[in-house]
Amino acid sequence: GHKMSKIPGLLTTIGLKEDGRTTYFQEGTVHSAATSFEWLHQLGLMPNVKKIDQAFKLSKQRLMVLPAMGGLGAPYWDSDTRAAWQGLSADTSSDDIVRATAEGLCFLISDIVNMIRASSVKFSSIRLAGGLSQANQMMKFQADVLARPLVRYREIEATAIGAAFLAASSVGMPKASSMLSVPIDTTFAPRLKPHVVRRLLARWAQFVKFQLDFSRAMMRS
Repeated sequence: GHKMSKIPGLLTTIGLKEDGRTTYFQEGTVHSAATSFEWLHQLGLMPNVKKIDQAFKLSKQRLMVLPAMGGLGAPYWDSDTRAAWQGLSADTSSDDIVRATAEGLCFLISDIVNMIRASSVKFSSIRLAGGLSQANQMMKFQADVLARPLVRYREIEATAIGAAFLAASSVGMPKASSMLSVPIDTTFAPRLKPHVVRRLLARWAQFVKFQLDFSRAMMRS
């Protein structure tokens, strides 16, 4: 919107200035999202990105993974915390690890969205773009933990289209608005019952707190 808002743990960014008015963004970043999967690929646990959807279908146990390969971004901003896996056993499979990594990224996104929900900033929809948005099972879980429908654009690089629109409109191109008519590909509706989501988020919060505290203790020792 046109009014600057500050949400704890998020970044306030100037999106654009047009006709003398400034539009502000609230930004929350998750570090090393794609890098987490590249690391799993290097370990031989994930041959390609299609493994994400396959892992959700074949995984038989739920692990907890904190994908903090480059520390934690919003809303924690902790560069010292390291990645952690919890719940490994002799029965753990590569599918369990890939799925848990994907779910960990979804939990981190939910932490950001919940900070927005707790503020005075309102939003009407959640839309998806980018490479990882093509992982259907991961996006279904993202809709579950956010308890909101998610809309995915047919164009993967929708952010680039938005930037092109701003550039075109700033020089007065008459058909600039046509760039924003990006077709919708899929809508992901939440499936899990509310009490299941609350239990998952509570377990996640405990896991993250423990790892934050443990990492700080390790830095002091």
